[in-house]
Amino acid sequence: MQQPRRRILILDDSDICREMAQMELEEHGYDVTGLDGPGGFADALRQSEPDLALVDVSMPGLDGRQLVEIARGAEPHRCVIVLFSDRSEGELQGLVRSWGAAGFIRKSGKEGELVRQVEQFLGGPW
Repeated sequence: MQQPRRRILILDDSDICREMAQMELEEHGYDVTGLDGPGGFADALRQSEPDLALVDVSMPGLDGRQLVEIARGAEPHRCVIVLFSDRSEGELQGLVRSWGAAGFIRKSGKEGELVRQVEQFLGGPW
């Protein structure tokens, strides 16, 4: 029997960043749900039951800290919460510690980098 595909939720208000990340992850066998704003984030977590959520740090309406809190409180499903941003590594490390996220992935645009880092957070390839 074939294992189910891992699920990723991407929350990013940049259409280009969200769609590029979604395409790259889908090409590597992930089921991906993309959201362009924080409205419906908690519902999307419950409905799609992702293994990992990539959360843009700078969202209109709710900041990254609030989104991490929403994700951490999404019952009954919990997933790995990873900040997704082009901010500096030092700043992102501070936000991870402060907000309680599992870590961060910088928006690098380098081929294969996103998939490699997602697999690290999920404990390796499926």
